[in-house]
Amino acid sequence: MGTVLKYPDFLRQLFNVILAEHANEIDTRTSNEAREMVWNAENKYNFSSYEVEDPRKNLEEFFKSEDFKNLIRLLRKSENIIRDLIDRIDKYYGKDLAELVAKVWEEVKRTADVESE
Repeated sequence: MGTVLKYPDFLRQLFNVILAEHANEIDTRTSNEAREMVWNAENKYNFSSYEVEDPRKNLEEFFKSEDFKNLIRLLRKSENIIRDLIDRIDKYYGKDLAELVAKVWEEVKRTADVESE
């Protein structure tokens, strides 16, 4: 019998699934780079549900990091991906983390708008 996780694994069961669902909206290079960024972050922030029973605190640390801002910058033109990410974070990890991700996205969009002026 397999391991039953209290929380879905962010990289394998949430992020990769969302990227696959939106494969037609994002080029392969960007998708691969995004996966690699989250894989590296998983090792750095230890948010794998296979390693820690409750990954929310570690995910919060990741979502507050420059590493996560860089991921959102990479994906910022793919708004459907980011919207789905926020929705699923809300569903599986809670409103607080979803609001944190939405706040980071708004900050990245604001910064990008200023830089493009």
